Amino acid sequence: MSTAKVSPVPQPEGAGDSLRHQLRVATRAEHESLDQRLSAFDLRHLPDYRAFLGIHRVALTDIAALCRPYDQDDIAGLARSLDADLLACGALPVATRPAHQAAVDACGQWGGAYVIRGSRLGAQLFARQVPADYPRAYLDHVCTLAWPDFLRQLEADPGNRGPEAPRRIIHGARLAFAAFAAAVPVR
Repeated sequence: MSTAKVSPVPQPEGAGDSLRHQLRVATRAEHESLDQRLSAFDLRHLPDYRAFLGIHRVALTDIAALCRPYDQDDIAGLARSLDADLLACGALPVATRPAHQAAVDACGQWGGAYVIRGSRLGAQLFARQVPADYPRAYLDHVCTLAWPDFLRQLEADPGNRGPEAPRRIIHGARLAFAAFAAAVPVR
């Protein structure tokens, strides 16, 4: 009987066991599906841009409940930016529903934070499609914790080192992607 350690997520040779890599591999399908659904919105047209912002505003409420307390100030800043953009686009305030109360532990909260903080990278790509005269506070919003610093925290947190931690972090990330997906109307 072999006693070889089995990695929780298949990894390409030389990729290492970083949590970032495990998260990226494990949530690739969810990420690609969400990107595909959001790409159906033509951000050059104001009605689609308003809908895109509204989706993010609704999803942000659920995702906030999946993130660490440390992330809440940045999430509140994102929400304020979204609200300002929606008002500037002539939209009524988005009726956010009560936050989904998914049960995630401290490890799972890292997964939620991974998705919302990673979305800032996607925002840079989406921003290229938005006309310069559209409000862009949300897409241009810079969080106080930069992505590289977040990744360093993720890898360094002693609570993320146990054998079950990657699974729990991935679970939180999948819940966050599901919150985004649930906010996107079928087109």
